[in-house]
Amino acid sequence: MTKIDNFQAKDQEELLAYVETINPILYERSRNSLAGSVTHLSPYITCGTISLNQVKDTVRKKYKSAESLKLIQELAWRDFFQSVYASLGRQIFVSIKREQGFGVFDELPKAIIEANTGIKIIDNAINKLYRTGYLHNHERMWIAMLVCNIAGIKWQVGAKWMYYHLIDGDLASNTLSWQWVAGTFSAKKYFANQENLNKYGLSQDRQKDTFLDKSYEELDADSEAKIFPGILQPRMYSGLIDNTDYLASFFEQVAAPVGTLFTITTITDSLKQKNDPVLVYYQDSDWLISRNRIDFVVNQIKKIAPNTKLFLVPQNHPDLVQILKSLPSQERMFPSLTDYYPSFFKFWSRAERLI
Repeated sequence: MTKIDNFQAKDQEELLAYVETINPILYERSRNSLAGSVTHLSPYITCGTISLNQVKDTVRKKYKSAESLKLIQELAWRDFFQSVYASLGRQIFVSIKREQGFGVFDELPKAIIEANTGIKIIDNAINKLYRTGYLHNHERMWIAMLVCNIAGIKWQVGAKWMYYHLIDGDLASNTLSWQWVAGTFSAKKYFANQENLNKYGLSQDRQKDTFLDKSYEELDADSEAKIFPGILQPRMYSGLIDNTDYLASFFEQVAAPVGTLFTITTITDSLKQKNDPVLVYYQDSDWLISRNRIDFVVNQIKKIAPNTKLFLVPQNHPDLVQILKSLPSQERMFPSLTDYYPSFFKFWSRAERLI
């Protein structure tokens, strides 16, 4: 399968041509491995240039239902997270099912921020996050597990840090995934030991005798007893900054939300036909984004709607609620599933019938 390199700006036509090359059979066999056949579509799905339905429908034209089902199921996780967000709103930013318990610290370990944990696969993943803004799903889970369930950091702290750096950062998917790992939106906390990292990571990064080289039972017991590995104990502020001025440097600004409005998650091809596109950016101080994310978004906008102007919405704007309500939202894969589903598999049991 042809890979997308460096997440260059692409329009819908290019992305659909790329989806034609995806082999869902190979994806199912190898997706769990860092060297496996993953799609690399998430940044483009998150910004809205290609939808979950377009990916699903394109793949199903070439492959039988049984062959494409696993890929579609993985896409459905995103739709599940969107459905939870639609049902609970800002309640997803607090622990949903139970308190974290082990999460007692408000700052990240210095070793995490500096990619110096001594776990090669983790450190390489953090450096890749800083460099590219992208991580394999296993890398995201491993880092979140280390932050929440080994280092005892509040899941919200880690979720904001990772969201900041991801170019495919989606509020619902990122937030609820961290909650799933921390056990606040799942039946139990997620653990991965060194054996698991060695199995799914790259061969050159395999290790023994690390602080993760234990059984799952031992890791869980350490968590319950609040045993923190020494290298994770020094903590520091994560250094996230507001990059709104950097975003604004690429556009002419307007004083009111007048025109064809869109957001950083609804950069659709329909903007090509519009003469008055306006990017509306809400300055949410809780969920900041990096320059990497801004560069990716700006490049997508310049490719699809180069005459875009910018309208900034500060948190104290008098018409904030009305403006946010007027903004377009992404297309859902299963829009008829509007109830709250407490687990993915309850959601999927209904979604699968609709495919």
